Amino acid sequence: PKKLIFSGLDSEGCSYVMIYDRAREKPSAVYIFEASKGRVTTLKYGPYDNGHIVIGFDSGIIAILDSI
Repeated sequence: PKKLIFSGLDSEGCSYVMIYDRAREKPSAVYIFEASKGRVTTLKYGPYDNGHIVIGFDSGIIAILDSI
């Protein structure tokens, strides 16, 4: 794959999603969410590498990101 999607928690307990571009060998986007949204539990993307990214949080919130 040309891009990788990572999710995790930063040092302040905020969830983040990073899109890493393997061709350029650096992140192409980083999204940091407030701790009040909760932790990321689900990531979906598609239909292609440049499709939308759907993020589900344990609080029931859903975020949709444009990967471009």
